[in-house]
Amino acid sequence: DTVKGNIKLHNYRFPAQTERRGIVQIIHAYGDHMGMYPHIARKFAKAGYDVVGLDSEDLAARKDGPVLSRTPTSWLKTAPFSEEVDRIYGGVGVPHFLFGHSLGGAISCLMSSWYPGRYRSMALVEPYLELNDPKL
Repeated sequence: DTVKGNIKLHNYRFPAQTERRGIVQIIHAYGDHMGMYPHIARKFAKAGYDVVGLDSEDLAARKDGPVLSRTPTSWLKTAPFSEEVDRIYGGVGVPHFLFGHSLGGAISCLMSSWYPGRYRSMALVEPYLELNDPKL
């Protein structure tokens, strides 16, 4: 967990249950939190992947309950957490993957462009993207 002002950001880890094959970083949807993804994380962990994720600063636990911001700009702070994954969980030289849901899918696309070659692949579930090709 990390503390920013009076907001406590939770990070989650589901360790690989077999020899580690890589690290999957889950980036949750707007309005969700990492506590909504254990069913997915457990499947990856069972298959040999460490699974990590960070609650968004926009939806963080406060004493008076969750607070949802109108603008998800602080979600972009997920990118530095990705760098911390290597330090915290020994991820240097280990294949990295992204799993993004809704807005997390859009952020996954941004992160893959910011860190070319870092992610071997990504899974996008209902990504919040706009396709500009009228033929699609």
